[in-house]
Amino acid sequence: MASYEQYLQRQDNINSIVSCLRLLGDMTRRELCDRLKLSWGCVSELSSLLIHSEMLLEKKSNGGDRGRTPLLLTLNPKKRVLGTDINTMGISCCLCDMYGKVIKEQRFDTDFSDKSGLLKSTTGAVLETLGSDLAECVGIGIAMQGICSDGHLWNFPTEGGSFAVATSELEGLFQIPTVVEHDPNCILLGVTDKNENETTVMVRLDNSIGMAVYANNGFLKPGDMELAHIVVKENGRKCSCGHYGCLQTVSSISGITEASGQPFDKLAASAQTDRAAKRYFEDAGKYLGMALGNFCNLISADRIMLCGEMAGYKSLFAESLKQAFESTALYPKRTRIVYSDITNAAYGAAKLSLINYFFKQSEEKPNVNAIS
Repeated sequence: MASYEQYLQRQDNINSIVSCLRLLGDMTRRELCDRLKLSWGCVSELSSLLIHSEMLLEKKSNGGDRGRTPLLLTLNPKKRVLGTDINTMGISCCLCDMYGKVIKEQRFDTDFSDKSGLLKSTTGAVLETLGSDLAECVGIGIAMQGICSDGHLWNFPTEGGSFAVATSELEGLFQIPTVVEHDPNCILLGVTDKNENETTVMVRLDNSIGMAVYANNGFLKPGDMELAHIVVKENGRKCSCGHYGCLQTVSSISGITEASGQPFDKLAASAQTDRAAKRYFEDAGKYLGMALGNFCNLISADRIMLCGEMAGYKSLFAESLKQAFESTALYPKRTRIVYSDITNAAYGAAKLSLINYFFKQSEEKPNVNAIS
């Protein structure tokens, strides 16, 4: 069984091959070796897997007057992958072809009051989005919100607390290879280039708060970074995790809504002129800045990217966040804080499902517990 590190390396190599063909066009195996600095054995093995799974096709090259005509590798234009983002804001689906072109995007408002509702809503959203492309879908990626226990059990947050959903339950919904990943990782996967050398911290600010970290050409181990549940306020309100004063209770949309007793949109509109209303956003920025500053004292980050619905209201909290970050981080000038409108975890999940499918074909599954 492959170790988690080996799994990530092979993920990276497969992603490199697919991305290279998608961005630069058809290539021979030797051209891929030269372009990606990978061994002939690596490219040969992985391309064979991709051909076997019908993700890649071979065609004759027009070049070469002597000897054997080299075969070009090309992506199969008929195949599809689907990404699904499940979070308290609803379900989003993104259907893509092998070239990364988005074919269809749909959003569904759903009721996630219990596990049965979540599984039923997910099934309906996926089948409706796939439609006639169901037979050509080779992989489904699910970007999942919540705290994950050992990669197997997700505690999905609700207004009244949370409920548990097993990864196996999500994977068993369809007769299609399915992979489940933390939603912040999916967002960052969708926007991060392979050769990105910066250490990037992505924070998604919606009804909940999610975090992903990309460093040394890979993601830090999923499930170990719950920024939302760092306790920042002594004697604060109770969080869905059972603790009190978590960042979630003061810096998320649901936390601000509960604290103010007002609908979030109405409060945000009032905050433009009402000092008392704006204070909720300033406090949200202050506590988020403190949490991020402390995080950067543990892991030096080149960039912090803030996205999600809450980021759309940055004018109400950006200054207080900046001040708190600079007064908390030891070396604040090392880190750029940027705001992004990129929230498409579904696209990253689609990209992840493509990678995962190749490992299903080779019957090689990662041992996620092997990493220390």
